[in-house]
Amino acid sequence: MSKAKRLYFKASKDGVCDEEIEFEFYPGFAPSQKEKNRNSMHKAILQEELGATILEVSTKSDIDFGKKLSAFNLKLDDRPLECVFQESKRYELASGAYSSITPEFGESIIDIDGDYFYLNIRSNNPRELRKAWREFCEKNKNAKLACFKFKKEEFDLNAGVSNSDSYFYDYLYFGALKQCFSNAELRKLLEFTIFTDVEFNHKKSINCQARTCALYHFALINNKVDFYTQSKENFKKLYEEAFKENKTPQDETPVKEQIKEPTLFSD
Repeated sequence: MSKAKRLYFKASKDGVCDEEIEFEFYPGFAPSQKEKNRNSMHKAILQEELGATILEVSTKSDIDFGKKLSAFNLKLDDRPLECVFQESKRYELASGAYSSITPEFGESIIDIDGDYFYLNIRSNNPRELRKAWREFCEKNKNAKLACFKFKKEEFDLNAGVSNSDSYFYDYLYFGALKQCFSNAELRKLLEFTIFTDVEFNHKKSINCQARTCALYHFALINNKVDFYTQSKENFKKLYEEAFKENKTPQDETPVKEQIKEPTLFSD
C-alpha cells in the first residue's frame, strides 16, 4: 500500500477553497480498489474536518446523486458533456501541428476555423472520445490550445483572474446542471460542505467536477446562479467572488495563459 495526495474542495457562503489531503492509496483498476480509495480519502478528510459532510462527485461515488453529477453522465443539449467540451477546442494555426488520426469508431480530419484548427471527430461515447484525443495529443505535442468555440461564441482559456483556468469547463458544467436537474434537486448540493473527486490529480489536470460543484454550491447559497449563467462575462465574476478570501497581493495580476492544457473530464 502507498500514499496519495489529492485536493478536496470546501464550499460556504463566503467562498470556495481547496485543501490537500494525504491518504492510503490502493492501486488497481478494479471498482473495489476505487471504492477503497474513496473511503480512505474521506476518512482522512474527516480527521481534519470534524463534522463535515462529503460528496464524492464521480462514478465512484457512494451516493447516487454524486454519480449523476459525473461529467460522464451529464448532458448538454442532449449530448455528453465531455464530447461537447472536446469538440470546442481550437488550436493555433501557427503551431504547425496538423497530424490527424483515424479513431476506431470512424474517420477524423483536421478542419480550419479562421485562425485556428481543430480535430473534427464526432462521437457520443465519452470513453471513445477520450481514447481518440489521447492519440491526437500524442501525435501533436506542439499543438497550442488557443481558445474554445461553443455555439459560434469564442471563450478565452481562463477568465483573466486567479483560480479561473477551468473557466470554460465550469461554464459548460453549470449549463449541464441546469438542464439535467430541477432547482430542487440541485439544492441538495447545499447539504454538503466538502466535494471530492478521488480520480482527480491536480498535478496532472486542471478541470475537476468536484471543484465545479463547490462553485455551484457557492452560487446557490448566495442566490446568484441565474446571474452568473446569464452571460460569459457575468460568469467570470464567479471567480472573483468565490475566491476573494484566498487572494494574496500577487493574485491581483490577471492570468494570461494556462500552464497546462485543460484535460479530459474524469468520470
